[in-house]
Amino acid sequence: MKKTRFTETKIVSILKQHEGGVKVADICQEHGISPAAFHNWKAKYGGLDANQLHQLKELKAENAQELSERNPWGPNQFHISRSSF
Repeated sequence: MKKTRFTETKIVSILKQHEGGVKVADICQEHGISPAAFHNWKAKYGGLDANQLHQLKELKAENAQELSERNPWGPNQFHISRSSF
């Protein structure tokens, strides 16, 4: 999986600049991102503040833990027994 240059917290702070009235083109040039990336971030993180982002991360981690407990063969592994054929 590709590693991003920006943390989720940094992305939220960039989006806050836009909410403060800075143009998208100026933000993109300043941070070296494309307008498409900015709008993807806005769709995913728009309206979140740092506290809400932290809660979202905790919920994702909790859900991942619950899924791994239910499926002992791994996150993308499915067990098929011979008796099911």
